[in-house]
Amino acid sequence: MAYPPAGSSDVLARPIANEMTKGLGQPVLLEYKPGAGSTIGADFTAKSPPDGYTIVLLLTAHAVNATLMQKLPYDTLKDFTPITLAAVAPLVVEVHADSPIRTLRDLIDAAKANKGKLNYASAGPGNTSHLAVELFKMTVGVDMTHVPYKGSGPAITAILGREVDLMFDAIGSSLPQKKQIEASGYQVAGSTPAELDAHVRAEIPRWAKVVKAAGVTAQ
Repeated sequence: MAYPPAGSSDVLARPIANEMTKGLGQPVLLEYKPGAGSTIGADFTAKSPPDGYTIVLLLTAHAVNATLMQKLPYDTLKDFTPITLAAVAPLVVEVHADSPIRTLRDLIDAAKANKGKLNYASAGPGNTSHLAVELFKMTVGVDMTHVPYKGSGPAITAILGREVDLMFDAIGSSLPQKKQIEASGYQVAGSTPAELDAHVRAEIPRWAKVVKAAGVTAQ
């Protein structure tokens, strides 16, 4: 796992691992190697023996990092064999329960009235929870300060502890009580390896435009 426990990827990975354990008749374990926008976990997988015993669940950041990071320790397209697109999920705006921000209009008004003073959490530099806010900022003309964390779990904890004001995140991260993937905001996708490969190739230039327009760096 390229992200820490309790995040959106963890919510998705646990039931997948459980079903794989049933199907294979042997334990499928989750090993967490978070950090650096998922590149630590991805690099560990890329350098593991190609025997099929080590697989990794990656999010959109895997495609983003190909543009965001000047030098990666692996080749995004050549060092990984695609298996399937597991799921897609929407992003939601999250704030503390006592926050005066209750609507998107409230958020825009607060950001415009307090230029650069609102802090938003992300699951790490280049994560969709980071770039989605940068796209939002460009679209509505506001400024907010980015505070990156090592995954959605720590970022949500920061919101609860009022270290930050808000976050754009996959809804599954915030609904851990939901047992079904679909109930956590995910739509189970499924794809052939070729379809997933085409998806990653299409996502790289798509997010590259956002990275360039927002002037986002890995720092």
